[in-house]
Amino acid sequence: MSQAEKKQADQQKADEERLERERASGNKLWGVYISEAESYDKGLIEGWRSEMDGLLIFAGLFSGVVTTFIIDSYKTLNADPGSQAVALLSQISLQLANMSSGAAMAETLPPAAAFSPPVFSLVCNALWFISLALGLSSALVATLVKQWAQEYQHRTSMFSSPSVRSRVYMYLYYGLRRFNMHAVVGVPPLLLHLSLLLFLAGLVAFLVPVNVIIMGISSALLFLF
Repeated sequence: MSQAEKKQADQQKADEERLERERASGNKLWGVYISEAESYDKGLIEGWRSEMDGLLIFAGLFSGVVTTFIIDSYKTLNADPGSQAVALLSQISLQLANMSSGAAMAETLPPAAAFSPPVFSLVCNALWFISLALGLSSALVATLVKQWAQEYQHRTSMFSSPSVRSRVYMYLYYGLRRFNMHAVVGVPPLLLHLSLLLFLAGLVAFLVPVNVIIMGISSALLFLF
C-alpha cells in the first residue's frame, strides 16, 4: 500500500469514528428528550384516562336515574286511559238513568274535552329529556377522549430509533396543542354538570303538584347549588 493510500484510509477511518461519536452523542441527547417526554406524557395521559373512567361510571349511573324518572313522568304528557274510561262509564250510567226515568235520551254522547298536558309536566319532561341527552353526550365525548389517549400512547411507542421517536413525540405534542385537547378534555365534565343542573331543575318542576313546601325547599337548595 502506497503512502497516499494509507493516508487516505486513515482519514476515512478517522471520519467514520467522528461520525460514530456524533451519532452516539446525538442518540444520547435524543434519549434524554424521550425520557422527559415519556414522563410528561404518561402523567398527562394517565390523568385524562383516569378522569374519563370516573366520569363514565358517574354518567352511566346518572343516566339510569334520569331514565327512571322519565319513565314515570312522560305518562303525564298523555291522557290517562283510566280517567277516560271513568268518564265514558259515567255518561253511560247517566243515559241508563234517563232511560229508566223516561227522560229523553241524548242521541249522541257529548264530545270529550281535549286533553292538554299541564305546564309543570311539559317543563319537567323537557328538562329531563335534555338532561339525559347531555349525560349521554358527555359519556360519548369521554369515550372518544379515552380512545384518543390510547392511540396517542400507541403512536409514541411504534418506533425504536431515538431520533424518529423524538420527532413523533414533537409532532403529536404540537398536534395536541393545535387542537387544544386540554379544552376538549374539559367538555365531558361540563356537559355532565349541565345535565345534573337540568335534572334538579326538572325535579323542582315535578314537585309543583306534589307539595309546595317541598318544592320551595328544593328550589332554595338548587339556588344555593
